[in-house]
Amino acid sequence: MANAAAAGFLAAALLAVSPLPVRAADAPPAWDRPATVAVETDFLRDRLEAPQNHFLLNGQEGFISGREFYQTFGDATPFLWPTHPFLRYGTDRSWQSDTLTLVARALGSNEIAEPSSPYAFSDIAWSPIEELRLHAGLDQNGLYSQRTFPNRKLISSRGNDAKLAWFGRDLPLKSQANVGAAFERRGGTMAAQYNQGWWWTTSPVSGQAYPWEGFNAELLYKAGEDFDLTLVEQQWDSPSPFQFDKSHWRRSEITMSFLGSSEGAWLWRLDLGFQRRTMSSKGAFESFEEKTYPFRFRYRQDWSAPDSLPFRMVSQGTMGIRERMIQIQHSSEFRETVGSHQPMQFLRGYYRHRMQGYVEPTEILTPDTTFLAVNQPGSQARGWVTGAEYREVRKHFLVGIGGDYAMEWELPIFHLGVLDTLGEALRRQGSYLGSDHLLQNASGKIFASGEAAKQVTWRLQAGMREFWSHDADEIEFRPSPWWAGGGAGWALPGKAGQTRLDAQATYLGPKEVRGWGPVFKVPTHWENHISLSQTLFSDRLKLSLSALHAFGEDFRDQPNGNPVRFRVMGGIEGLIY
Repeated sequence: MANAAAAGFLAAALLAVSPLPVRAADAPPAWDRPATVAVETDFLRDRLEAPQNHFLLNGQEGFISGREFYQTFGDATPFLWPTHPFLRYGTDRSWQSDTLTLVARALGSNEIAEPSSPYAFSDIAWSPIEELRLHAGLDQNGLYSQRTFPNRKLISSRGNDAKLAWFGRDLPLKSQANVGAAFERRGGTMAAQYNQGWWWTTSPVSGQAYPWEGFNAELLYKAGEDFDLTLVEQQWDSPSPFQFDKSHWRRSEITMSFLGSSEGAWLWRLDLGFQRRTMSSKGAFESFEEKTYPFRFRYRQDWSAPDSLPFRMVSQGTMGIRERMIQIQHSSEFRETVGSHQPMQFLRGYYRHRMQGYVEPTEILTPDTTFLAVNQPGSQARGWVTGAEYREVRKHFLVGIGGDYAMEWELPIFHLGVLDTLGEALRRQGSYLGSDHLLQNASGKIFASGEAAKQVTWRLQAGMREFWSHDADEIEFRPSPWWAGGGAGWALPGKAGQTRLDAQATYLGPKEVRGWGPVFKVPTHWENHISLSQTLFSDRLKLSLSALHAFGEDFRDQPNGNPVRFRVMGGIEGLIY
């Protein structure tokens, strides 16, 4: 444990220089936002802001929310399973657009347990001249993902001495080094990024974990604001968890993007491209090769009424075809502000159609047999969600109430064939099939927040959620039916900077995970954190220390998952002009 702990805290002790968060002009005041982790990561930020919607999928994050559909949309690329919302790969391009001369950051985290599970991140971006920006970093994510995962323990103990991380032996979810460069000249930008290392995926069907070793490479050319050209090459190799036969995954993609705007505050983007996906495998997957021409059209309108009418409407959506799947979605949000009253309404809908020739990787679960794990999403899945929220906003205080309702047709439901055990891990055989029935859910919440003497902020919230209709008992993840919690922060300004203490705790009702034989029940539990931060040199340097899951018993989110337990995270952030 000493070595793993040292690795985790060594990253926290490194000097780091990165931009401190700057609140946008239309962002809510500090007391209207949830308390944050002192050194934030996307994983922890999402888990702490909405813990009632969070699950761990064998160590990988997953979210269920009444306001969002099963499908997720965005710039992230699905890795193997196109319809699965959790297993996605996205390139971080934020370093390309930063205007500071030097930006660097390092942070680390470690569980207070045996064996330990360190998390380490380091990043540096530097502009030696105005037109050129260089980038390098290391991201080793061991959050809730150490060797004690049964699937990882099985693979690492079968004489497989291959290195599965840049350092340490806890088999983290991701261990990737990356380098990049961006050159800007006369309104045009040429940027390249390369990631090399190891990454684990967990099958959404069988629950089997697979280690992958390989690289992601991306080349971007941008001509002003009107045209982008992107080339992506992704190659990964994985041994079978059963006989260590190689599986080789390759994705090659080229995309041209045309951007534009029109009257009425409309913005739009058209993506046209070519994609080749190939799976070559001797034992873990069925081999296939696919060539397609994905396209996507996205649009957004942010419209405000004349000054005499306090009304704002934001409409956005997308339509396209990717990997022989048609996806269409649209959302509209309406906001009004009348004095201290702030009502809001929203409406969202989606449609998804599986075309002929649609291909997803099929797992061969046992050598020399016909046992397979299959994902066949509904041929015409669709749904819509609507909701409303009301806020009473005062200078140092707000209170509100909100609710939403959603219905979906052909939501993917897992049908279990056989459940067996491989080593210490549960493994299932079956298929995801689109439900033939309508599924409905609704949730309601109340919340309040405020500040006292400009130094103390507080926040309270509580809510309830219900699922019903024919297949409500077959949903893979059943989120907490109720939740209640709150948080507070205290800031003490000084001559050199600011000292801030934040705490947040939420008490969650029981969750349930289905499709693994008997229903796996996650008991009622606390989700909480405490963080201390200190800024120095006129907010140019920030030291921080966070304690996650600081009280309450350990619990598991998944049948094959690790316990969620006490973890310490620390780091240093800053900036140099």
